[in-house]
Amino acid sequence: MGVSSEKDEGALVRYCNLWDQYDLLTKNINELGTVFRGDDDNPKTRPEFLQWMKISDALLKIEREFGLTPSARTRIRTVGIEEKADDRPSLSQFKIGN
Repeated sequence: MGVSSEKDEGALVRYCNLWDQYDLLTKNINELGTVFRGDDDNPKTRPEFLQWMKISDALLKIEREFGLTPSARTRIRTVGIEEKADDRPSLSQFKIGN
């Protein structure tokens, strides 16, 4: 389809690493909850939940870049290999110098 290339590998690896952390934190949050009682007996947000939220935002950014959200998919435009070859100007079309 001509949408991704080897240049995308770093972002995909980053996404997978973030997803692994997100999954572990989700399990932790499901078990322990999002808040706890501090030393002063007041409710406090678990640090794991705050980290989960940051990772969630980072994942969403990457998902948007790769067209993995419904709204992002509406903006994806693919160009087939045939179209690429036909639409590219040849070097002879450019005037170099005077």
